[in-house]
Amino acid sequence: MTSSRLEAFSDGVLAIVITAMVLGLAVPKADRRVERYLRTHHGEVPVGNDEEDPAP
Repeated sequence: MTSSRLEAFSDGVLAIVITAMVLGLAVPKADRRVERYLRTHHGEVPVGNDEEDPAP
């Protein structure tokens, strides 16, 4: 393999690995205080899940 083909192959492998790592990230659940603040100061803003928080 020539060095340019090897470089292109390693770039592709790195891109796949980084993509797999990003897809594994979890999206944090929105805090109810943030939702209240945004709705109060910026109108109806959809934030996070519509599910209710479990009791503390």
